[in-house]
Order: sequence, then C-alpha cells, then structure tokens
Amino acid sequence: MEPGGGTVSDVQFDVSRYFLRFENSTVKVIVVKDHPKIEVGKRSIGPFVEGREMSLRLWEAAELVQSGIVKYKEETKFDISELYKQTWSESNKPQLQQIDPNFYQKLRMYYSDPNVEDSEKRKVEDMVTDLVSQRLSKILKIALRGGSRSEMTKNMTEEEKWLYDRLNSLLRSWERELRTFKREAD
Repeated sequence: MEPGGGTVSDVQFDVSRYFLRFENSTVKVIVVKDHPKIEVGKRSIGPFVEGREMSLRLWEAAELVQSGIVKYKEETKFDISELYKQTWSESNKPQLQQIDPNFYQKLRMYYSDPNVEDSEKRKVEDMVTDLVSQRLSKILKIALRGGSRSEMTKNMTEEEKWLYDRLNSLLRSWERELRTFKREAD
C-alpha cells in the first residue's frame, strides 16, 4: 500500500470521495422565500423565514438554492475575484501557492449553479485552465524532488495531495526499476 491509500497501478481518481465529504460540510445560507418546514429523512429543516441566516449541509443547501428558497452566503460561493488573484499569484511565484482547500468542490458547485451565465462560466473556465496548468506543473516538480510529504504538500488541496502521492509513488518505482537495470548489467 502506497502513501495516500493506493498502489502504484491505482491511478483512477475518484472525485466523489472528496466531493461527498464536502457535500456533508456545513454552509451558511440566507432564506430568500418563506417556506414551511421540510422533512429530510429523520431530520426536519426549517421553517424558512425570508432574510434569516441558516446553517445547512451543503447538499441540503444546494437543493434549496435550486428551488429558490435560499441563496448561498457570499463566503461559501466560488469567488471569481479570488480566482483572478490566485491565477496571477500562481503564475508569478515559483512555489506552489496556498489555495482554498475546497477550491475544486466550490468550482464544481459554481459550474452547476443555474444562476450563473454561460459566458461567465467560459471566462472562469479559461482562468481555471491556466491556474490548474500552473499548479500541475509545480506539483510534478515537487514530486520529482521527493522529500517529506507534509512539507511538500502543505499548499495542496486533498485532490492535489492524491495526485502528488500517485506521481511520487510512480516516480520512485520508476527510479527503482532503473537501478535494477544497472544492477542486472553489472
């Protein structure tokens, strides 16, 4: 078993395990429309009173946002101005920059938000492509260097740590195989 819970051949990324954790995290919402209490399994949510701030599990909030009952409070939304800053910072600094640990999950929520214009999503997609390319390049360089996982991965999201672990494992395995070639030749 390799660091991160897989084997070198285990390279299929399962985003659902990270997203499930994120979907069950608590987020703040603001009620935009009065609505009676809702039963969700054994749990009751509400009643919903316009203007009231509430804490909900993200998956609950997402359904209520889609229904027009609540909206996300600003700090829980994908922040485009922060994306601009992050993209600039990542492009202009040699080391991997700190990023919101929920960056990829918030991005996924942003893309699925029906209130966001398609033209805005396309602009964000271009920036995200640039940002992710910069980050991937740096993560590969970090994996090539090796070293202490905790120090190397401190500015990575959980998804990026997964990738780092797989890359690092694959690179170390490849290096071992090359040393084997040399020993066999001797």
